[in-house]
Amino acid sequence: MRQRGGFTGNDHGALPVEFAFIIPLIFALILGVVDVSRVLLANSLAGQLTVELSNHYKFDVAPSARVMATQTDVETALESIASASFGSLVDASNLTLSVSTYDDMAAYVGNSINMGGPLLGDAGQLVSYRIDYMVDLVTPFADLLYSGENITTTATAVIKNAR
Repeated sequence: MRQRGGFTGNDHGALPVEFAFIIPLIFALILGVVDVSRVLLANSLAGQLTVELSNHYKFDVAPSARVMATQTDVETALESIASASFGSLVDASNLTLSVSTYDDMAAYVGNSINMGGPLLGDAGQLVSYRIDYMVDLVTPFADLLYSGENITTTATAVIKNAR
């Protein structure tokens, strides 16, 4: 008996057509996984850099030198720590550093920055080290999913200077 209408069972050429539909989705999935992995790695590295920078100024630098430190000094220390600790994993040109000083925890919570005094604070003050790390995405259409072609991850460490 002969079938009329519907599918006749002739599926020659179906595999290349199915492959043409599926392969772009597979590549997009792989590139998306790579981008997510790079952002997570950048977040981890920014956190570690923030802690290492704050520890450097708390434990390795004398209080008299810490009081005299400038923004350029702290940025230079950040670049040297990044290259010494992580080598080529961190692109120092994509790092942005901001340092703020607070009198106490209430001032930190209320975002009441101490504008006078040294950049890295006096004895007993809180110092906030914030590092923003911009990660360039490799997914070609990431700008459709995000607001741009890169994502910025932020890490903050707040320490109290010794008395």
